[in-house]
Amino acid sequence: MSARLQNTWDKPYSRALSVNERLWLAADTIDTPFAIQMVCEGSGAIDVRDLRKAVELASAANPGSRLKLKGRLNSCRWIDTETAPPVREVDGNSWSGYSPEGAPFLETPFNVIDGPTCEVLLIHGDPPRAAFRAHHAVMDTHGIIFWAEEIFRALQGKPLRGSYSRATDWDVARSIQSQYRKPFPHDNLSVTGRAEGNEAGTVWGRRSIPGHFRQVLAQMAYQTAQEARRHGEGNVRFAVPIDLRSRVQGLRSTANLTIGIYIDVRPETTIDEIGWDIAWQLRQKRDCMIDRWDFLYRYIPISILGQEGSRRIVDHHSRGLYSISGLISNVGRLNTKHFSGGGFECRSIFSIPPYFSYVPLLLWLYGTDDTIELVYAAPRVLATQGRLNAAIDRIVSGLVPAGYMPVYLA
Repeated sequence: MSARLQNTWDKPYSRALSVNERLWLAADTIDTPFAIQMVCEGSGAIDVRDLRKAVELASAANPGSRLKLKGRLNSCRWIDTETAPPVREVDGNSWSGYSPEGAPFLETPFNVIDGPTCEVLLIHGDPPRAAFRAHHAVMDTHGIIFWAEEIFRALQGKPLRGSYSRATDWDVARSIQSQYRKPFPHDNLSVTGRAEGNEAGTVWGRRSIPGHFRQVLAQMAYQTAQEARRHGEGNVRFAVPIDLRSRVQGLRSTANLTIGIYIDVRPETTIDEIGWDIAWQLRQKRDCMIDRWDFLYRYIPISILGQEGSRRIVDHHSRGLYSISGLISNVGRLNTKHFSGGGFECRSIFSIPPYFSYVPLLLWLYGTDDTIELVYAAPRVLATQGRLNAAIDRIVSGLVPAGYMPVYLA
């Protein structure tokens, strides 16, 4: 096993800025904050002093939560500041938890040069909430889940597991897969139709969906593709992020260790076929495929990458065709007991997708007990006149509970 893949303490902690993380820094020049934001909702109150102590302990054991960026171009590295991320108390009484309204604290940007690049919010209100925020160039979804779990382990007085691996997604992928992903055309339909107006930014919403669902990822892809074809004929392709940590035994990391697979949904494609395709791609380790020329991004200034991203967004909107129709992230079922402690009892967990105008639709799925928390986001120009919420209504109404459909994919 490569030394970078091992979970061994190497002080001072640092790791290379990966290609994908570099692209996320460029995305932050377009849509700010380009952050992973995980929210735990429940009952009870955490003493802020106890929370600060828990964050300090958990972050010392997981130094990937207290990083800042050093270097230029190919020499860029994340460096441990040895300073715990801040804990902020904010008023959440005006926030429903189902839209951005009343939550200006979620708009705070991060400074990757000086830090901090992560923070914890203690959100006072009914219900009480705790939010864990990180610049997406520092953590991915499973990275922030691990960090949040560690904070609650500290609150519960349990031993911390720690994460010291210096591996990047590129390190993991190249240790497993020698094949490269082939490029594909940017000719996919948007789920909500053509862009209208020129308002910048994105908008998000949340739905709590009761019940148990099998093949929920395949179902979601199928229903979302049907929605896209309401607006015309064409290709529909979804990106599905896959956590690479399971590919390396014992690998613990808060870094961006996610690479996507891609699902093409044709008019005749069934839910079962989508499920089989996902399973086949994972058996073929296609989640470890990278683009052959991705390494060149290391030598392009972030400002230039951001300008090119902005140009492509304008081009996609003008043509009504996109690199993908959407991104669907199925995080899986989380145990709320792992996110309780210090007087707080977690009852639901959801994550707000990064603000990302490049993708016409983002769907984030978290399972807790007997409910799926769906958070969706889209560029404002693709969400006008209530059409985003109407599309989500139709997609959700098409989902079939577990008791009503056969199971073909574990």
